[in-house]
Amino acid sequence: MKPKTAIKNRIIELNRQLQKYKDQQARLGVHTPPHVLIEIEDLELGIERLQAELEALDDSATPLKHRPSILVIGNDLRWLTDIVAEVAATFGYQITTCRPVELIKQIETFDLDGYKIAVIDLPAPNVFTDVFSLGVWLDLIAKISALMPIILLTSQAAQQIKILTRHSLADPNTVIVDTIDTDYYDHQRLIKAFKKAMK
Repeated sequence: MKPKTAIKNRIIELNRQLQKYKDQQARLGVHTPPHVLIEIEDLELGIERLQAELEALDDSATPLKHRPSILVIGNDLRWLTDIVAEVAATFGYQITTCRPVELIKQIETFDLDGYKIAVIDLPAPNVFTDVFSLGVWLDLIAKISALMPIILLTSQAAQQIKILTRHSLADPNTVIVDTIDTDYYDHQRLIKAFKKAMK
């Protein structure tokens, strides 16, 4: 059986199970046992994952150089690349990584077209220098947020920077900002952030 057919069949099977539990929930109302609610949530999540896999298989037919890309900006690129690449691949995206200092040096010539989302790991306050100042950082964020949705990853050390960065966003009504603490990374929250950003 082809992978796409197997995934479609699994989605149908999970939808049947989900409908059974939803019917049970409708009958029982507020008296629905917690395990039924958990099953519903798990099945919905499983269906979402399979649908994302199916979309990724459809997108994989697109040559890599023509596939949409995620711009990943941060100082700890090894950590970022690992977590973002996995989620991006689920949605059929490739990633391009860049350190903030490198991006600032080449911002006039850096082509931001073709990126669907920017995932930015906020720097801690002790990272800023004369060349890479807080003001330069905020200008960079404003420029990027005017062109694409942004997902912000933050840590305890970067809380002040998070607040200042949010205030500098070019259009806070249309930019997606989801803070995910890098010390306690949650895969599902990043998937949800990608889904919001792609709407």
